[in-house]
Amino acid sequence: MIRLLDKQIESIQKEVARLVESDPELKRKLGHITQIKGVGLMSAVTVIAETNGFTLFENSKQLVSYAGYDVVENQSGKRAGKTGISKKGNYRIRRIL
Repeated sequence: MIRLLDKQIESIQKEVARLVESDPELKRKLGHITQIKGVGLMSAVTVIAETNGFTLFENSKQLVSYAGYDVVENQSGKRAGKTGISKKGNYRIRRIL
């Protein structure tokens, strides 16, 4: 069963790579994203698919907020709690990254 799943994963990855090669604009965008250390083809394709090719964003802050990586402070009055990410954005992007 594991070998079958591994073959299916490999087949899907080859098909994704083939589709990327056939679209010059997608290939250009993936070229920029995959230059980031640790981001591979499948991670970059997921981010582009979930953001509709970045067409809805005017700047990086909007993308960060959409992904749920924006910083949220937990404070009230004089009490200052921990800061963390909001996690209110797209969970698929956070999961893949």
